[in-house]
Amino acid sequence: SFRRDFVQGTDPVEFVIDVPRGQYEVLVISGDEIEDNVTIIETENGAKYGGECVKQGIYQCELIPIVQKKDRPIRLRISTKPGYSWKINCLFLNTLKGY
Repeated sequence: SFRRDFVQGTDPVEFVIDVPRGQYEVLVISGDEIEDNVTIIETENGAKYGGECVKQGIYQCELIPIVQKKDRPIRLRISTKPGYSWKINCLFLNTLKGY
């Protein structure tokens, strides 16, 4: 279940998704039934998503547009704020247009 299973941490991590060039959307769902959390998602071009405190039992959904002009991995940096954990319940990758 998307609401019971997740990965979490307090140290920054990087998710790497190997893709050919193209246009993509990445949907990131994060949250927890038991504790508040802060999940910050940053793309290679410096765009940031999330970052607000998400109360227990609430889920954050971030839709992130990505344009890859070359065959190279998508890199998403995941971090949090002091005193919180980041949580990732699931990542969906949708190809909008291949080149």
